[in-house]
Amino acid sequence: MQIKILYDNKAFNESFFSGWGFSCLADGHVLFDCGEKAEPLFSNMKAFRVFCEAIDTVVISHDHWDHIGALEEILKRRKGIKVFGLSSFSDKLKRTVKRSGSEFVEVGAVQRICENVFSTGPLKGKHKGQEISEHALALRAKTGLVLVTGCAHPGVVAFAETAAKAFPSEVFSLLMGGFHLLGYDEESLRCIQEKLCAAGLKRIAPAHCTGNPAMNFFKKSFSDNFVDISAGVVLDV
Repeated sequence: MQIKILYDNKAFNESFFSGWGFSCLADGHVLFDCGEKAEPLFSNMKAFRVFCEAIDTVVISHDHWDHIGALEEILKRRKGIKVFGLSSFSDKLKRTVKRSGSEFVEVGAVQRICENVFSTGPLKGKHKGQEISEHALALRAKTGLVLVTGCAHPGVVAFAETAAKAFPSEVFSLLMGGFHLLGYDEESLRCIQEKLCAAGLKRIAPAHCTGNPAMNFFKKSFSDNFVDISAGVVLDV
Protein backbone atom coordinates (compact mmCIF):
# COMPACT_ATOMS: atom_id res chain seq x y z
CA MET A 1 0.00 0.00 0.00
CA GLN A 2 1.21 3.51 -0.83
CA ILE A 3 0.45 6.80 0.91
CA LYS A 4 1.07 9.97 -1.07
CA ILE A 5 1.34 13.24 0.85
CA LEU A 6 -0.68 15.72 -1.20
CA TYR A 7 -0.73 18.70 1.17
CA ASP A 8 1.41 19.82 4.09
CA ASN A 9 3.09 22.88 5.59
CA LYS A 10 6.32 21.76 3.94
CA ALA A 11 7.06 20.64 0.38
CA PHE A 12 9.56 17.94 -0.61
CA ASN A 13 10.98 19.95 -3.53
CA GLU A 14 10.13 22.76 -5.96
CA SER A 15 7.77 20.51 -7.92
CA PHE A 16 5.28 20.64 -5.04
CA PHE A 17 3.49 23.44 -3.23
CA SER A 18 3.22 23.80 0.53
CA GLY A 19 0.24 25.26 2.41
CA TRP A 20 -1.35 25.20 5.83
CA GLY A 21 -3.26 21.97 6.29
CA PHE A 22 -2.94 18.32 5.47
CA SER A 23 -4.06 15.80 2.87
CA CYS A 24 -2.92 12.40 1.71
CA LEU A 25 -4.04 9.68 -0.68
CA ALA A 26 -4.09 6.13 0.66
CA ASP A 27 -4.08 3.01 -1.50
CA GLY A 28 -4.57 5.06 -4.65
CA HIS A 29 -8.24 5.86 -4.07
CA VAL A 30 -8.95 7.08 -0.50
CA LEU A 31 -8.47 10.81 0.04
CA PHE A 32 -7.89 11.81 3.66
CA ASP A 33 -8.56 15.53 4.29
CA CYS A 34 -8.22 18.21 1.62
CA GLY A 35 -5.87 20.93 2.88
CA GLU A 36 -6.55 24.65 3.01
CA LYS A 37 -6.91 25.57 -0.68
CA ALA A 38 -7.83 23.80 -3.90
CA GLU A 39 -5.13 25.23 -6.16
CA PRO A 40 -2.07 23.84 -4.32
CA LEU A 41 -3.81 20.51 -3.77
CA PHE A 42 -4.63 20.03 -7.45
CA SER A 43 -1.17 21.21 -8.48
CA ASN A 44 0.39 18.60 -6.20
CA MET A 45 -2.01 15.95 -7.47
CA LYS A 46 -0.96 16.80 -11.02
CA ALA A 47 2.71 16.49 -10.07
CA PHE A 48 1.92 13.04 -8.66
CA ARG A 49 -0.22 12.18 -11.71
CA VAL A 50 -3.14 11.60 -9.35
CA PHE A 51 -6.51 12.20 -11.00
CA CYS A 52 -9.88 12.85 -9.38
CA GLU A 53 -11.36 9.93 -11.29
CA ALA A 54 -9.28 7.56 -9.16
CA ILE A 55 -10.78 8.85 -5.90
CA ASP A 56 -13.86 6.96 -4.76
CA THR A 57 -13.78 7.76 -1.04
CA VAL A 58 -13.08 10.91 0.98
CA VAL A 59 -12.49 10.86 4.74
CA ILE A 60 -12.55 14.18 6.60
CA SER A 61 -10.95 14.09 10.05
CA HIS A 62 -12.65 17.27 11.32
CA ASP A 63 -14.32 20.21 9.67
CA HIS A 64 -11.73 22.93 10.23
CA TRP A 65 -10.92 25.15 7.26
CA ASP A 66 -7.40 23.78 6.78
CA HIS A 67 -8.74 20.26 6.22
CA ILE A 68 -11.81 20.93 4.08
CA GLY A 69 -10.63 23.82 1.89
CA ALA A 70 -10.58 21.88 -1.37
CA LEU A 71 -13.48 19.54 -0.61
CA GLU A 72 -16.12 21.40 -2.62
CA GLU A 73 -13.88 21.50 -5.70
CA ILE A 74 -13.05 17.79 -5.30
CA LEU A 75 -16.77 17.00 -5.25
CA LYS A 76 -17.39 19.12 -8.36
CA ARG A 77 -14.80 17.14 -10.26
CA ARG A 78 -15.63 13.72 -8.82
CA LYS A 79 -19.35 13.26 -8.36
CA GLY A 80 -21.26 10.54 -6.59
CA ILE A 81 -18.61 9.44 -4.09
CA LYS A 82 -18.86 8.79 -0.36
CA VAL A 83 -17.60 11.34 2.16
CA PHE A 84 -17.01 9.94 5.65
CA GLY A 85 -17.33 12.43 8.50
CA LEU A 86 -18.92 12.96 11.89
CA SER A 87 -22.39 13.95 13.08
CA SER A 88 -20.83 17.03 14.72
CA PHE A 89 -19.76 18.46 11.34
CA SER A 90 -21.47 21.68 10.30
CA ASP A 91 -24.76 21.60 8.43
CA LYS A 92 -23.07 23.71 5.75
CA LEU A 93 -20.50 21.02 5.04
CA LYS A 94 -23.14 18.28 4.97
CA ARG A 95 -25.27 20.34 2.54
CA THR A 96 -22.23 20.91 0.32
CA VAL A 97 -21.66 17.17 0.08
CA LYS A 98 -25.30 16.36 -0.64
CA ARG A 99 -25.74 19.17 -3.19
CA SER A 100 -22.79 17.79 -5.11
CA GLY A 101 -24.60 14.48 -5.55
CA SER A 102 -22.29 12.67 -3.13
CA GLU A 103 -23.22 10.80 0.04
CA PHE A 104 -22.28 11.99 3.52
CA VAL A 105 -21.66 8.98 5.78
CA GLU A 106 -21.62 9.62 9.53
CA VAL A 107 -19.07 7.57 11.45
CA GLY A 108 -20.15 6.67 14.97
CA ALA A 109 -17.61 4.05 16.08
CA VAL A 110 -14.61 2.11 14.82
CA GLN A 111 -15.83 1.38 11.31
CA ARG A 112 -14.65 -0.30 8.12
CA ILE A 113 -14.64 2.16 5.24
CA CYS A 114 -13.39 -0.19 2.53
CA GLU A 115 -10.88 -3.00 2.23
CA ASN A 116 -8.00 -2.44 4.69
CA VAL A 117 -9.23 1.09 5.48
CA PHE A 118 -10.99 1.99 8.74
CA SER A 119 -12.07 4.94 10.88
CA THR A 120 -11.13 5.05 14.54
CA GLY A 121 -14.54 6.51 15.29
CA PRO A 122 -14.90 9.95 16.89
CA LEU A 123 -12.87 11.05 19.88
CA LYS A 124 -13.69 14.21 21.81
CA GLY A 125 -11.21 16.95 22.60
CA LYS A 126 -10.84 20.70 23.04
CA HIS A 127 -9.67 23.41 20.66
CA LYS A 128 -9.50 27.04 21.76
CA GLY A 129 -11.83 26.24 24.64
CA GLN A 130 -14.45 24.62 22.44
CA GLU A 131 -15.33 20.93 22.32
CA ILE A 132 -14.38 19.22 19.07
CA SER A 133 -14.80 15.70 17.74
CA GLU A 134 -12.31 14.15 15.35
CA HIS A 135 -11.60 10.75 13.86
CA ALA A 136 -8.49 9.30 12.27
CA LEU A 137 -7.71 6.91 9.44
CA ALA A 138 -6.48 3.41 10.27
CA LEU A 139 -4.88 1.38 7.49
CA ARG A 140 -4.15 -2.34 7.55
CA ALA A 141 -0.92 -2.38 5.52
CA LYS A 142 1.70 -5.03 4.79
CA THR A 143 3.92 -3.53 7.52
CA GLY A 144 1.07 -3.54 10.05
CA LEU A 145 -1.25 -0.85 11.36
CA VAL A 146 -0.78 2.68 10.00
CA LEU A 147 -2.65 5.48 11.78
CA VAL A 148 -3.13 8.84 10.05
CA THR A 149 -4.34 11.85 12.05
CA GLY A 150 -5.51 15.22 10.74
CA CYS A 151 -4.76 17.40 13.79
CA ALA A 152 -5.30 15.00 16.71
CA HIS A 153 -7.13 17.63 18.76
CA PRO A 154 -8.40 14.94 21.18
CA GLY A 155 -4.74 13.96 21.76
CA VAL A 156 -2.35 11.92 19.69
CA VAL A 157 -1.96 9.42 22.55
CA ALA A 158 -5.74 8.93 22.74
CA PHE A 159 -5.84 8.12 19.02
CA ALA A 160 -2.87 5.75 19.28
CA GLU A 161 -4.34 3.89 22.24
CA THR A 162 -7.75 3.66 20.55
CA ALA A 163 -6.23 2.23 17.35
CA ALA A 164 -4.00 -0.22 19.22
CA LYS A 165 -7.01 -1.49 21.18
CA ALA A 166 -9.17 -1.79 18.06
CA PHE A 167 -6.49 -3.74 16.14
CA PRO A 168 -4.72 -5.79 18.84
CA SER A 169 -3.33 -8.39 16.43
CA GLU A 170 -1.62 -5.80 14.20
CA VAL A 171 1.92 -4.50 14.65
CA PHE A 172 1.56 -0.73 15.21
CA SER A 173 3.86 0.14 12.33
CA LEU A 174 3.45 3.90 11.83
CA LEU A 175 1.74 6.98 13.25
CA MET A 176 1.64 9.96 10.90
CA GLY A 177 -0.08 13.30 10.35
CA GLY A 178 -0.79 16.40 12.40
CA PHE A 179 -0.32 15.99 16.17
CA HIS A 180 -1.14 19.55 17.37
CA LEU A 181 1.74 19.78 19.85
CA LEU A 182 2.68 23.44 19.49
CA GLY A 183 3.72 24.84 22.86
CA TYR A 184 4.42 21.50 24.54
CA ASP A 185 7.60 21.39 26.64
CA GLU A 186 10.17 18.60 26.53
CA GLU A 187 8.87 16.87 29.64
CA SER A 188 5.36 16.69 28.15
CA LEU A 189 6.72 15.44 24.84
CA ARG A 190 8.74 12.75 26.60
CA CYS A 191 5.60 11.60 28.40
CA ILE A 192 3.75 11.44 25.06
CA GLN A 193 6.58 9.45 23.48
CA GLU A 194 6.57 6.95 26.35
CA LYS A 195 2.82 6.42 26.03
CA LEU A 196 3.07 6.00 22.25
CA CYS A 197 5.78 3.38 22.67
CA ALA A 198 3.72 1.66 25.37
CA ALA A 199 0.91 1.41 22.79
CA GLY A 200 3.35 -0.51 20.59
CA LEU A 201 4.26 2.24 18.11
CA LYS A 202 7.33 1.50 15.98
CA ARG A 203 7.74 4.54 13.70
CA ILE A 204 6.51 8.12 13.69
CA ALA A 205 5.98 10.70 10.91
CA PRO A 206 4.75 14.03 12.30
CA ALA A 207 3.46 16.73 9.96
CA HIS A 208 1.31 19.86 9.65
CA CYS A 209 0.40 21.28 13.10
CA THR A 210 2.84 19.21 15.15
CA GLY A 211 5.23 22.16 15.59
CA ASN A 212 8.98 22.31 15.05
CA PRO A 213 10.00 21.71 18.70
CA ALA A 214 7.94 18.50 18.81
CA MET A 215 9.21 17.50 15.36
CA ASN A 216 12.81 17.91 16.52
CA PHE A 217 12.13 16.04 19.75
CA PHE A 218 10.63 13.04 17.93
CA LYS A 219 13.40 13.09 15.34
CA LYS A 220 15.96 12.75 18.11
CA SER A 221 14.05 10.34 20.33
CA PHE A 222 12.84 7.98 17.57
CA SER A 223 16.13 8.22 15.68
CA ASP A 224 16.08 5.80 12.72
CA ASN A 225 12.35 5.22 13.28
CA PHE A 226 11.53 8.86 12.53
CA VAL A 227 10.06 9.35 9.05
CA ASP A 228 10.38 12.82 7.50
CA ILE A 229 7.29 13.64 5.44
CA SER A 230 6.08 16.65 3.45
CA ALA A 231 4.00 17.35 0.36
CA GLY A 232 5.46 15.24 -2.43
CA VAL A 233 6.60 12.30 -0.32
CA VAL A 234 5.47 8.75 -1.07
CA LEU A 235 5.44 6.11 1.66
CA ASP A 236 5.33 2.38 0.97
CA VAL A 237 3.67 0.80 3.99
